[in-house]
Amino acid sequence: MEERLTSLLKYLWAALSGLVLGLCAVLLHNTLVPVGLVLTFFSEAIGIWFLGRVFGAKRFKLIGAIAWFGIVLRAGTPGAGNEILVMGDSLGTIFLLGSMAIAVITVMKRI
Repeated sequence: MEERLTSLLKYLWAALSGLVLGLCAVLLHNTLVPVGLVLTFFSEAIGIWFLGRVFGAKRFKLIGAIAWFGIVLRAGTPGAGNEILVMGDSLGTIFLLGSMAIAVITVMKRI
């Protein structure tokens, strides 16, 4: 029973970490234009890699990347007041494409 709870908590922490990474990425990518984008890419790669190292399996990196993608996807669609946090300009496109490529590469890398 205790092992099952520990495993469930690992999944929960991986998802929560991915949500926090996604929120930080959305808020940081548009500040200090070249620096914020580079910091976003770097923090995403390190954060997803770290999930695999801490929990010891690729599936936790995948859970974190999926949670990250959910936040970024939600931030790129209009909300209740028609606010969009990831714009459709060149910076937003570079952010979305670059971040997805970094997420896929980081998840596929060995631990």
